[in-house]
Amino acid sequence: MLLSIFLSSCSSIKIAENVFINTRNDLLFEGGDIGNTNISKTDSNIKPPFKLLWDYKIEAGFPYNSILVTDYIAFVSTLRSEIFAIDLSSGKRLGDFTLKAKGSDACALIYRDNLIRNTYDDEDSYLLSYNYITGETKWIIDFRTALSSGVLYNDLLYFSSRDGKIFSVEPLQGKVKDTFYTKEKNLSNSFFAKPVIDNNKIFCGNINGFIYCYSLSSKRLEWKFKTEGPVYCPLSVYKNLVFFGCDDRNFYCIDTSGNLLWKKALETKFLSSSTFFADFVITAGIDGNVYCLDINSGNQVWKFGTRGTITATPFRHQDMVFIGSFDGNLYCLDANNGSKLWSYKTGGRIRTTSVVWNTFILTASDDKRVYCFK
Repeated sequence: MLLSIFLSSCSSIKIAENVFINTRNDLLFEGGDIGNTNISKTDSNIKPPFKLLWDYKIEAGFPYNSILVTDYIAFVSTLRSEIFAIDLSSGKRLGDFTLKAKGSDACALIYRDNLIRNTYDDEDSYLLSYNYITGETKWIIDFRTALSSGVLYNDLLYFSSRDGKIFSVEPLQGKVKDTFYTKEKNLSNSFFAKPVIDNNKIFCGNINGFIYCYSLSSKRLEWKFKTEGPVYCPLSVYKNLVFFGCDDRNFYCIDTSGNLLWKKALETKFLSSSTFFADFVITAGIDGNVYCLDINSGNQVWKFGTRGTITATPFRHQDMVFIGSFDGNLYCLDANNGSKLWSYKTGGRIRTTSVVWNTFILTASDDKRVYCFK
């Protein structure tokens, strides 16, 4: 009955031709890889200035991460539980999938020919799989609380939840395989950000101030690391190190055994994750600054200031960093020194992470438009 309700309430995406998924180059889930490093996988040689190729109007807002790309198709998630398929070359809509639900602040995930995303209404949360070739909903799982965006690892999907759990889900049949529980007493216990994975360990930050690490082999908690404030942003793992910003206004580097290596006071809270260049970690604060720190010491290498809040995550392609701000600008920065190489003023605040695929640069703005540059 649940499946029929969802099927009767949605429009459709039906891609006429087979879609070729290149797992080495495509952006198939938020952050681009299991470590959430936000680094372009393609080797295309692009240089500013960039020109607007097209923009597409969507009557909805966008979550902090919303854009996936495979085989010259952009799949864009909205806050209204929609997913739009847009042809990269022309900017034409290939279809859209819409559920009659309250909304979703998570990004979709591409698995084979399926789009997997959670959505919620006033009482429940649902995780569903939709086949964008046949236009059919394959399965739906009813959860009690909203889930994060997902990550794919060893043919299992991993999601965290607002009630302090991490789930693994088999993607073809939609069966929950394992559940990892937090057991903190007298503390808030919610995961708002997706988990990340490294060396068969899964990590996630909680608003209770703890970072949790579970072994995917033993299914047990390996360690937890305590900060002095809530952690709302996704962690990033790079060179066996875990990086994240915290509402205690510090940016942290810990190793994958849970030992603090350094923390840097940046006097801002964080909703952004991180990207990396050489021995630099690059992040952004809600104070509107992009920060580049040395991964070994935490010393500041450079800082770039915008004129608005930043909730998007910096995204790196080669030696360039792309970041949008609430000041409405999409910026391209030199990863070496933070100098501005190019910018484009959109018609609204940019709250979502911009991405680069092949020679295409994509972002979305609060003017309800998706922008594509070359």
